[in-house]
Amino acid sequence: MCVYPKLFNYFYQLGFCLVIFYFANLDQRLQWRIFRILFSWK
Repeated sequence: MCVYPKLFNYFYQLGFCLVIFYFANLDQRLQWRIFRILFSWK
């Protein structure tokens, strides 16, 4: 880790962005599901 700090930092940022993208996509699916439920109630 001390030999390749740039490579470790790159993979760390890449994993962090993937996790954020995954949670954002999951949140969007939940919002779409809630929106469909509310729309079907009306």
